[in-house]
Amino acid sequence: MDMGIQIDIPDKDIQHLNNPAQQQLRRHVEGYIDQVLEEANRLEATHRTTDGDPEINSSMVNDAAHLIRHGYQKHKKPGWLTACQVTATLSALFVGLLFDFEKLKDPFMLVVFIILLAIAIIFNVIVLMKD
Repeated sequence: MDMGIQIDIPDKDIQHLNNPAQQQLRRHVEGYIDQVLEEANRLEATHRTTDGDPEINSSMVNDAAHLIRHGYQKHKKPGWLTACQVTATLSALFVGLLFDFEKLKDPFMLVVFIILLAIAIIFNVIVLMKD
């Protein structure tokens, strides 16, 4: 028994499309449906714990549609966040290198140490909050 799904688009929505444009729309919609169904099947396969028949629920279809539109890739970090990460790492490195009780007896070295420590803390907090 064939239980296909019929999708109707109201005439008012496609009234300005000529026949080739309607055919292209149909081709793209069918391609999108195929992609969503393939992704939903992959999602269902990862969730299935028994050997029974597969069952795709609405959540899987929603997740599949979202993944088709947005993909699995992580978004690229902005340049300023990368600069903050480098600054946080380097300032923490220099704080570690300057941490010597004998050197910190010198007031100038103590001020440099405190400034680098503050920079390290501030940039690490920024990176942790934005990452």
